[in-house]
Amino acid sequence: MQKFFPILFGIFFILSSCSSIEKIEGADKAETYYLRGVAYLKDSMYIEALEKFNLVKNKFPYSKYAVDAELKIGDTYFQKGDFIEAQRVYSLFAELHPQEPRMDYATYQSGMCFYSALPSAIDRDISYAKKAIDEFKAVMDHYPNSVYLKDAVERYTELRTKLAEKEIYIGDFYKKRDKWEAAAERYKTVIEQYPNLNFDERMYYELANCYKKLDKPEEAKYYIDLLIITYPNSPYVGKAKSLQKGL
Repeated sequence: MQKFFPILFGIFFILSSCSSIEKIEGADKAETYYLRGVAYLKDSMYIEALEKFNLVKNKFPYSKYAVDAELKIGDTYFQKGDFIEAQRVYSLFAELHPQEPRMDYATYQSGMCFYSALPSAIDRDISYAKKAIDEFKAVMDHYPNSVYLKDAVERYTELRTKLAEKEIYIGDFYKKRDKWEAAAERYKTVIEQYPNLNFDERMYYELANCYKKLDKPEEAKYYIDLLIITYPNSPYVGKAKSLQKGL
């Protein structure tokens, strides 16, 4: 009997929680359902929270709580870990309420959905990174006074770094297999699309090396000179000068 006690206690706790939340009252039905939804969300009772927020949105569309409920639906999916559905909700919110004061939040959260759906390893599909970058850039461009600006900038930089690392990872893969043209294209992408992320000096060296292997001395010399002029104290300068021999 003792082993069933924790289960019974858990069931009792959940039922008690539901009962206490259902007793929450507001000034009107819309507020009542909204407040109950907020309480359910706080307790991580996502199904119940979604039920209340959808009730507010669908049955009381002209209530001041309807717009709040729309955002909370996105928040519920986000906290639940259903990031793509949450992104859809935030995106729809932005489309329906372009003048809403919380547009910065909806845009930022849309970016966070893509960000949270990303795998940690760069050798996997990280295509959501570009979508997240677009959303964080929108916060930076359109909401310079937003409280979410600082975090948006940090994540924007983080994701651009991750995409650059992905290109370098693929470039290194080709280099190890002596596929110099393919490697050069990847390294060049880093310079052109993701500059000033502390990868440039290595990319200049790698490109010089690739073009030397491809017997393209003019291109190799260009990147060697660029490295020496731009980063004279770089640890790659010595290696680059070694490449000059035989060019």
